[in-house]
Amino acid sequence: PNLSLYSMEQAFLLGMEAGSGNLDTAREAIAVYQRFIALDPGYALAWANMAGLQWQLGEQDAAVKSIQQAIYLDSNVWQYYMNLARSTIWLWATQKRQTGHMTPFCS
Repeated sequence: PNLSLYSMEQAFLLGMEAGSGNLDTAREAIAVYQRFIALDPGYALAWANMAGLQWQLGEQDAAVKSIQQAIYLDSNVWQYYMNLARSTIWLWATQKRQTGHMTPFCS
């Protein structure tokens, strides 16, 4: 049996608990996701779930990289693209508030 899936299940359950706002549990869930990903780096859902937890902790750059990895691994899940788009819009709006202008991602 694939014992790494036990880590995935544990991370998922911790992530559900973190949804109530428990940041310590979110950190713990990320650590478990990272252990799972080290064993099974091709599991897109793990990357996507970890991205949500990273975002919750204010780790926006890491969250964007994680959701991009999920898209790379499974480009057929539209929800991944939606999360990346929302993240990008939020980052642009934050940049505009802080600097008064937005820098394009590509030129």
